[in-house]
Formats: sequence, C-alpha cells, structure tokens
Amino acid sequence: MRVNLNYLASWHDILEVSPNYISNIEQLKLEQYISSIENGK
Repeated sequence: MRVNLNYLASWHDILEVSPNYISNIEQLKLEQYISSIENGK
C-alpha cells in the first residue's frame, strides 16, 4: 500500500491500521508530534 506522508490523515491511518509495527513509545511520540503540528496551525 502506498501512503502519502505529506498528509496528516495518512499518519492517523497508519496509527489506526498498523499499531503493531511501531512501539508504544514511538506511537506516543508520533501522536504528540501530530498534535503539536495540528495545534500549531
């Protein structure tokens, strides 16, 4: 599956569909990063 990482929605899809591919700590960091970007707009 090809994912365009330029869209935040894609990151949300990755977190929802493939949580087993990343560790809990990395997932938390990624979620915090996404939140900081969204709140920074």
